[in-house]
Amino acid sequence: MTSIIPPKRRWPNRVLISLFILFLLLPVLDMGFHFDPTRPPSENRLLAALPKPPGGLAGLQKFLTGWETYFNDHFGCRRCLVLWHNKLKWSLFREKNTRNVLMGIDGWMFMSDNQMIEHFRGAQPFLEADLQQWQKLLERRRDWLAARGINYLFVLAPDKHTVYPEYLPPWLKDLGGRTKADQFFAYMKVHSTVPVLDLRPGLLAGKKSAPVYQKTDTHWNELGAFLAYQQVELNRFAGSVREVF
Repeated sequence: MTSIIPPKRRWPNRVLISLFILFLLLPVLDMGFHFDPTRPPSENRLLAALPKPPGGLAGLQKFLTGWETYFNDHFGCRRCLVLWHNKLKWSLFREKNTRNVLMGIDGWMFMSDNQMIEHFRGAQPFLEADLQQWQKLLERRRDWLAARGINYLFVLAPDKHTVYPEYLPPWLKDLGGRTKADQFFAYMKVHSTVPVLDLRPGLLAGKKSAPVYQKTDTHWNELGAFLAYQQVELNRFAGSVREVF
């Protein structure tokens, strides 16, 4: 049977088919040549390891299950696809779990839930009674532990936006006021002898040499965690309990 498509009009179809096949092959090609330049996403977990070959038929099912898990974590172009997927969820579909994401400068992301904006602006400060309750609570814990020969150190882990306020959206970053953390540390310094540790100075100093928080995550990275650990160790007591809040 003779084709009814003129020869001159066949090349667009051939190009389209070739591109389609190429896109199907891209993940396989990337697994071999690793050309995807996208940075790995911050997943806060270890990716699946390559399973060991089965020793016999009994271990074949376990091997196949492990291989599927490994492939799901390492297939080609995964990093790029995960990035596009998350961007579409945030910018186009506004899914429920992305509505609390606050886009900052240069792709930095912050969480806006739990009244983050109000707290950063100092719009909802502690009342005197609130600070007194915190003082009494920590002193009761300190005294209970002291009666058992244990020292107590209270550590407050800072929010990401208090260490990187310069990456907040322009409409927000210049509105920072006296936060609840500022109130808390100032009050405890004057009214109590409970040792409390503010990690912000050490993290602010550390970020001058390298990032200490994830760009698209609310958590600190390995360096930030190490700097926090160093500060805790410098302030700890032998046999003490450290409470991180």
